[in-house]
Amino acid sequence: MKKLLYILASSMFLLWSCEPLEDTYEELDKEQGAYSENVSVTLADDDYNTVSTIAEKLGNSDASDFIDDNLAFSEQYPAADFIPSFLGETYLALNKDSRANVTFNYMQGNPEYVSAYVPGDNSELSVYSVSSEDYAAIGGDVAAYEMFFASNPPENNLPTILDSQFPDAEEGKKVLAQFKYAEEVSSSPTVAFTVTSEDYQLIVDSVAADPEKSHLISSYGNDEYYYGANAHYENFDANLYRRVEGGRYEQEEYFDLTEEEGEALISQRIQEGIQILLRTKYPDAKATINGNQVYYIVTYDVYGGNSGTYNVSYVVAEEGSPATFELLDEPTTEPLAYSSSPTVYDGVYYAFDGNTWKPEEDVYYLSSEDYNQMGAPGDDDEFSSSAAPDTYLPIYIQMLKPFAQEGDNVVIGYKYNSDSTPTRASEYVFNGAEWQNSSRIMERSEQFVHNGSEWVFDPTVVFTMATEDYQYIVDYVKTEIDGGSDYLNSYGTGEYYFGADAYYENFDLRLANRTEYNIPGFEGLSIEDAIALTYERLGEAVEVMLMEKYPDATAQVNGVDVHYIVTVDTYENDLSRGKYTFDFQCVKSGPNPEFELVETPEF
Repeated sequence: MKKLLYILASSMFLLWSCEPLEDTYEELDKEQGAYSENVSVTLADDDYNTVSTIAEKLGNSDASDFIDDNLAFSEQYPAADFIPSFLGETYLALNKDSRANVTFNYMQGNPEYVSAYVPGDNSELSVYSVSSEDYAAIGGDVAAYEMFFASNPPENNLPTILDSQFPDAEEGKKVLAQFKYAEEVSSSPTVAFTVTSEDYQLIVDSVAADPEKSHLISSYGNDEYYYGANAHYENFDANLYRRVEGGRYEQEEYFDLTEEEGEALISQRIQEGIQILLRTKYPDAKATINGNQVYYIVTYDVYGGNSGTYNVSYVVAEEGSPATFELLDEPTTEPLAYSSSPTVYDGVYYAFDGNTWKPEEDVYYLSSEDYNQMGAPGDDDEFSSSAAPDTYLPIYIQMLKPFAQEGDNVVIGYKYNSDSTPTRASEYVFNGAEWQNSSRIMERSEQFVHNGSEWVFDPTVVFTMATEDYQYIVDYVKTEIDGGSDYLNSYGTGEYYFGADAYYENFDLRLANRTEYNIPGFEGLSIEDAIALTYERLGEAVEVMLMEKYPDATAQVNGVDVHYIVTVDTYENDLSRGKYTFDFQCVKSGPNPEFELVETPEF
């Protein structure tokens, strides 16, 4: 006891060390032995953020992004890969033989075919943006304005364009063709866009390439503090304190300025950054089209200083490569519009049938106009965790297909605010009342055990048989055992071949019932041998129950053998009550799984 008090007192001093809690628990474990406990955990939103950070530390940035974006795990990013580390950080005191039942969100994946509509490094889908040369080859207003119109629509031209761009295409090849469109030719042609993460990164990259400014790039490489572009948060950081003397990104030109003058300089540099973006994004921008002035309307966000969403307009001051731009309308929170027929950024999925390119049926790609009609997603022409696709797309599809029949399905391609998968696709199925995402989030629970040194995933299924479990066996006897219907009681809830009784939730092992129901195998046996046979069939019955209850059982999960620890209750031949636990291992995955008895209880 004195030693324990000494250790506890010493731990107060160790609070000043680098790892105080670990040291304390190590000493306590030596004195008291390992502390084990069974806990149940349901992950909250903050827990997923913690797990996302853990995934990043483990070197899996894709998993980190997925978990952070969806607050869920998936088949590709299983909980078993990350929860052990989470438990280790959360339950420092728990040690060997502790168990944790963890409930979490699991994203059921899309059907396999949907992946054909998602671009990426491992995707066969090609994304092609119609170029200036493509528009020029069509001629007329399409060439002049570099967009399609209702009078000369994309479907009239895209098959020819794709033929020229993919001359060696094989049957089944898919392409997402992206283009610009307007209902009619405008007397005030306008290019309007919201600055995206990729756009902010273009400004960041320009600073990184300038030796005199490159020191103003953060360690993450996705934000800079000369113009203030931040690709991660998708805004311009206008915080003055970062730039003044002593600030993390101090710049001498701010040292002697008043707060008002400093904020004015930041605003000026934001516009300089936007001009860099325009020159990079539209190097061959035109000042006029058919004698009409071209306007460039830019929407962007500011954080710090005068926070908010702003709109500015520019015109081309001088054409060239790159063109130069001149500010026309100062930053305003009010919308800016010059064109009576706004430009729509759209896309269509095409497939090559061996002879021609045809639009895919029931596969759609959202246009900028679609996002705008939905409201919040139109702010950036994309979905996000706060403007989730499942909140908007079912309504959109209902409007698109008002006469859908139960079982109809569509695929929607869309943009999502994510570094890992910015372009996604989802299948929606009509259930007769509403459209549902076939890739949806559901709750799952998995078990983890502490092996003395760390937490590990434990796929073991542990349960005590209940009414439905016993009924599985009763039904099996009735249909699968010769003459089995004769071995059932009058209620159909009990049988005497194995002895399962769903009503009483036990196995009736009384020999008298074997005699009364003429159960085969017991003829001529001694009482001792007959009792032994009831125990033997008890194990067979549990195996039958497992095959019926888990037709899709898997032999391994993440490389770990799956065991089923099953406890049963019995009504013994001597009228006493018994309780036995069996350990079965799944040795062949379903369908038609196979189970092997690993450990038999002592009868």
